[in-house]
Amino acid sequence: IEAKHIFKAVLSKLPNVRKLSAKDVKTIWDELSDDRSPPSDPWVVEFTTTENDVEANQLETKRLALLLSDQNINVGKVFCDREPKPCAQFYIQKHPSIAVLKSGPNYEVYHGRILAFDIANFAKESLTSRLQTLDPNVFEDKVNNAVSADSKPWFVDFFSPWCPPCMRLMPEIRKASRNANHLVNFGTIDCTVHSSMCKKYNIRSYPTVLLYNSSVAHQFHGQHSEHDLIDFIQDTLFPTVTHLTPETFKENVERKKSTTLWLVDFFAPWCGPCQRLAPQWTKLAKMLKDEPNVMVGSIDCQAFSQLCGDLEVRSYPTIRLYPHKDSKYYSKDQKFHLFNGHNRDAESLRVWVYNFIPSSVKEIETEDAFKKVIKSKHIWLLDFYTPWCSHCTYFAPEFELISKKLKGKVKAGKVNCQTLGQLCREAGVTAYPTVRLYDKSTTSTKGLPVDAFAAKDIVAFVDRFIASQENSIRDEL
Repeated sequence: IEAKHIFKAVLSKLPNVRKLSAKDVKTIWDELSDDRSPPSDPWVVEFTTTENDVEANQLETKRLALLLSDQNINVGKVFCDREPKPCAQFYIQKHPSIAVLKSGPNYEVYHGRILAFDIANFAKESLTSRLQTLDPNVFEDKVNNAVSADSKPWFVDFFSPWCPPCMRLMPEIRKASRNANHLVNFGTIDCTVHSSMCKKYNIRSYPTVLLYNSSVAHQFHGQHSEHDLIDFIQDTLFPTVTHLTPETFKENVERKKSTTLWLVDFFAPWCGPCQRLAPQWTKLAKMLKDEPNVMVGSIDCQAFSQLCGDLEVRSYPTIRLYPHKDSKYYSKDQKFHLFNGHNRDAESLRVWVYNFIPSSVKEIETEDAFKKVIKSKHIWLLDFYTPWCSHCTYFAPEFELISKKLKGKVKAGKVNCQTLGQLCREAGVTAYPTVRLYDKSTTSTKGLPVDAFAAKDIVAFVDRFIASQENSIRDEL
């Protein structure tokens, strides 16, 4: 006898799961509504019909009850041909369907294979998330009409169960709901069930994910990952990019008297390349937040078409850099610089921007200048690079940031190993970029290797080095 036959025989001897009436479901729902401590146990409910309640499904339901028996999760079954009211309440359209009823009250419908292990894993994941299933009434009441100042924003996923990208996104939204529920509420709307509502709100593709902040909808266009979802939520609620209007553009960009440099993205909401640029533009703004004289803005050319027309913006996205009027990069004939690079990622844009920011890193141009660094009473941090090295190009803005963060503690310099090749070989530089630390205790040309490239890591390394030097001096005294 095969093991599967033995297992089937054992399952057949187990009691059937509890059959739930409409009254039972109402009682369960009311108990889940109560703000009681501890909360009522959740339920996994199979919605089926007499015709669809075949032996295979019966065995899987029994197996499911067995798997969840130690999780304080109840399992029940509703026959929709006998008890239509709860099936209508939860918008059940196919049989069998599985739903998790949880405190709130709230529920989530399972979309997948009718296999006990898959359903059990879904139930556990659903119960640890803060994702809510929305219907038209709840959406209108809680989301679309939530305009009061103390109303928490809503992050809503419009999806279809037959859409593979939707099913891949759903677990990521559940993960995000665990970590960002303090910022927003998370909800889903099944557009196969609520098709008229999705049409009403112009949902044309799946998944469509919108963040409703005081009933204003902001569409998500990033990667389908928990990290990108949370970044989008934080960037929308706490923007690092200044959204300019014709008035604020003229006041802050055209008529500015300060030493501020402005980066402006001219976009249209319907433009695909603009949508792909948006998360990179926000990332760029975060990268430049420590530059006090650099501002990052954007202008919606659909909303402000007259302004974009007056500025002769003819394609989207258009990226312009407006230097301050006292800058060597500004003239009456050239009031802005246009980004024409092929790569519109945040790192490439930052490299371009730093061409217009005065450098705080000293170029070490001769061997004599390098020898002075070694013998200096100051601590020096050197970046060994070559002009043809792409990694060096992308690291250069990071090193500029490092030099500013460490201002007053160390001096920062850079060595071009294409022109000073012999010096770099004597210093033991074999890869680019290479970062070395020099002070009076390191008289060797090789200095102290710094095995990091992120600004925070290098700053932390230097701070630890300075602290150890100070401790050594105290110990000698």
